[in-house]
Amino acid sequence: MSEFPHPAVFALGHPGDATLSSDLASYIFDVPRKKKRRIQIAADVGLIVFALLAALCLRFDAFTSVLLMQNWLIGIPVALICTFCFLKLGYYNNIVRFENSAGNASNFALKIGTVWALFMVISLYNPSLLPRSVPFITALILSVGWFAMRWIVHTIYLATLVGKRRKAIIYGAGTSGRQLANSLASNNDYKIVGMVDDDRELEGLSIAGLRVSSPTKLAELIENNDVERIFLAMPSLAAPQRQAILKELEPLPVKVKTVPSVDELISGRVSIDDTRDLQIEDLLGRVASKPLPELLSKNTSDKTILVSGAGGSIGSEICRKVLLQKPQRIILFEQSELALYTVELSLQKLRAVHNIDTKIEAILGSVQDETRLRHVFRSFSVDTVYHAAAYKHVPLIENNSVEGLRNNVFGTLALVRMAQEFGVAHFTLISTDKAVRPTNIMGASKRLAELICQAYANDAAKNASVDGAVRTRFAMVRFGNVLGSSGSVIPLFRKQIDEGGPVTVTHPKINRFFMTIEEAALLVIQSCAMARGGDVFLLDMGEPVEIVKLAQRVISLSGYQPRMPDSAAANDPLQPHEIEIRFTGLRPGEKLYEELLVAGEEEETRHPSIRRSNEPFLEREVLESHLQELENFCTSNNFEGLVEKLLSLPLEYRPD
Repeated sequence: MSEFPHPAVFALGHPGDATLSSDLASYIFDVPRKKKRRIQIAADVGLIVFALLAALCLRFDAFTSVLLMQNWLIGIPVALICTFCFLKLGYYNNIVRFENSAGNASNFALKIGTVWALFMVISLYNPSLLPRSVPFITALILSVGWFAMRWIVHTIYLATLVGKRRKAIIYGAGTSGRQLANSLASNNDYKIVGMVDDDRELEGLSIAGLRVSSPTKLAELIENNDVERIFLAMPSLAAPQRQAILKELEPLPVKVKTVPSVDELISGRVSIDDTRDLQIEDLLGRVASKPLPELLSKNTSDKTILVSGAGGSIGSEICRKVLLQKPQRIILFEQSELALYTVELSLQKLRAVHNIDTKIEAILGSVQDETRLRHVFRSFSVDTVYHAAAYKHVPLIENNSVEGLRNNVFGTLALVRMAQEFGVAHFTLISTDKAVRPTNIMGASKRLAELICQAYANDAAKNASVDGAVRTRFAMVRFGNVLGSSGSVIPLFRKQIDEGGPVTVTHPKINRFFMTIEEAALLVIQSCAMARGGDVFLLDMGEPVEIVKLAQRVISLSGYQPRMPDSAAANDPLQPHEIEIRFTGLRPGEKLYEELLVAGEEEETRHPSIRRSNEPFLEREVLESHLQELENFCTSNNFEGLVEKLLSLPLEYRPD
C-alpha cells in the first residue's frame, strides 16, 4: 500500500461514479466567470445571514430567533453591505480553486473582520437588539462555513483531474523543493506525491503536506505510486554532486526534469515552477571556468565592437557578453535578416534591463562584400572585431564546397584586410577543432582562415610602429562543439525520443568535446584581451564525450530504456518502454574524434582555461598567391581543381 495519500475525490459506490462526478465537476467549472461570481456573492449573503441566525439561536438557546423579523432585517442589510465591500475590494476576482493557503488566510481574516465589525457596531449601539457575544459567535460560524465552502470547491476541482495528472516526486526538500511543491499544488499536469532528500534530519517529516523520504526508497515509491516524473529541485548543487544524483536516477523508469539554475532565478527571467528538460550541460557535469573581469573589459569597455555573424549562436552570445561590459557601440554585422532582427531585439531588451546606454547598429551584409565592409569601417571607428561569420555544418559544406570556401576563406580575407586598412586594434577569429588535420571542406576552410590571420599578424609585426607597437593584433580562438548552438545533438535526440525513436548516432566510437555557449563566448573575449599577434588560443574543453553514451543517458533520463543494436533482444519487437539506438555511419568528411593542436607546443596564459599555441604559418605573399588560384577554381566551379589545391596546401587536409 502506498505511504502517500491520494487526493480526495467524489467517487462513491462503483467505478462509474468517478466518471459521473468528474463530468459533473467539469460542467460546474465550465460555467461563465460572471455567473460564478454571482453564485459566490449569493452564497456569501446566505452564509452571513445564516451565521447571524445560528449565533442568535445558540445565544438564546431557542429556535424562535429565526422567526423574528428584526433579526432578518439586521442580517440581510449587513450581508448586502459586506458583499458590496468585498466586490469593490476585488475579493471575488480570485479563482477559489487556485487560492493558496496564505491567500485564503488573508481573505478569511479581512472578510470575517468586516462582518464582525459591522455587527459589533450594531451591538454597541443597541445591546438589547444584538448582544455583544453574538458578533463573536457569528464570526466563528462564518470561519467554519467559508473554510468548508472552499474545501468543497477545491475537492470538486480535484475530481475533474482524476486520471489526468501525472504523478511526480520532488528530489530535494530544501527551499527550492518547498517552493516548487507549493507552486505545483494546483497544477493541472502534475500531482506531487512525495519528496526525497538525503538529509537524514528531514526524513519522515512532512513539508508542504508531503512526506520526505530517503533516496534509497525512491524505486519503491515510484512503483507504489505509479510515478512518471522526478523534479530535481536543487539548483545550487555543485556539478559533481548533481552528476551523482543523475546516475542514481538513470535506471529508474521516470522522466527527469529540473528547476532553473540559481543564475536564472536571480535574473528574474524565470520562476521556480518553470521546470525544464535536462540540458546537455546537466548531463556532462562540466564546471564552467570563472571569468577574469579585467580581461572581459580590456578590449570591450567604452570601445566600438564589430561582431560578424552576430545573429549566429556564438556571435549572438558574444554580443550579449560584450554589451554587459558597456561598450560605446556594438555593430551587428549579419547577412540573415531574421537573425539580425532577433539578436538586435534581444540586445535592446538586455540593454533596457541593465540600463546601459551602448549604441546598437544592426547592419545587413555579407563578409564577402568588401565594398559594404569598407563603408561600415569608414562610418565607424572600430576598435575590436570578433569574426564569427562562417558556414559550419560539415555535410552541407561538403555538398556546397564553393560557397563554403567563399564565405569562410574569402570572407575572412576581406574582413582581415578591412581591419588592417582601418587600423582596428584587435581582430579575433572564431575557429574550430575541425581545422586541425581536417578531413572535410569546412575544416580545411577554417584552417585556411587561420593561416590568413597568421600571415597578416606576421605582416603587422614586421610593420610595427617605431615604438614597437603592433597596429592590429590578429588572434584565433579554437574550440570544439558548443552546447545550444544550431544543430546541437541534444535537441535532436530529444525530438527523436518524443517521436518514439530511433535515436541516431553515426558511429559507436565517435566522441566530441563540448562546452556551453556562454562559457565559450566569455573565453573568446578574454582570449582577445591577451593577444600579442598571431596567437592561436586553445580552450580547455575537458574530456571528450562518447556520443553513444550521451544518447543512452538522454534516453534513460527521459523515462525509457535504450536498446542497442548488439543487445540480445535486438531482433525482438520493440517494447513501449524502449527506444532504439541506431548507427547510421559516418557522414561525408566526419571524423571519429577531434583535436585542438596542429603542431608545436602549448603554453599557459593568465586564464587557467586558455592556452596559447604558436603554430607554423605562410608568408602573406605566398599565401595570397595560393588564394588567387583557389579563387579561380571557385569562380569556374572546378571542384576537382579546388580539392587538389587544398591537398597541396600545408593544411594536412586528408578527405575520407
